[in-house]
Amino acid sequence: IFSPRGTAPEFRWTTPGSPPKGYATALDHSPNTVPVEKTDTDQPRRQYRKLTPGEWWFHVRAQHVDGRWGPAGHLKLIVED
Repeated sequence: IFSPRGTAPEFRWTTPGSPPKGYATALDHSPNTVPVEKTDTDQPRRQYRKLTPGEWWFHVRAQHVDGRWGPAGHLKLIVED
């Protein structure tokens, strides 16, 4: 995670094996969210801007080239004033 100012985090990740077809991501306040099975990026990175202070959770899951979806990964992020 990288954010020079604290309110614009950029998430980057890696996956084992061959590159997946794409990824589904979500950012919210729940630790248990599973992103819907819809690709929203084909790159292993995602950036958000102007997050308000508080506890946030980033969620990501990969879609295999054969169409199957993998499990979600979760990461807690604290945005301070």
